[in-house]
Amino acid sequence: MNDFARHRARVAHLLDLSEDVLTEASRERIRYAVKHRHDDWLGYLEDTEARDVGTQLVSELGSADAALTPEQVRQLEAITYDRLAPV
Repeated sequence: MNDFARHRARVAHLLDLSEDVLTEASRERIRYAVKHRHDDWLGYLEDTEARDVGTQLVSELGSADAALTPEQVRQLEAITYDRLAPV
């Protein structure tokens, strides 16, 4: 399994977890944090049920920044935005 596939699998796992255990509002908080992950995003998740999954997801995307091409990271971000979007 290559680096992109590993990161994609980890992101998918965290998104599955968010769908199983979090409310739509909490998932929207994570979506916001991902969108602003290069700024001050942590405060938006602090003291919420979204904190653990959201922090792991932002961390995984940060790890992807270091290991993947910018286009591959954009693909992971797009998957994340789509899956966290309200239904």
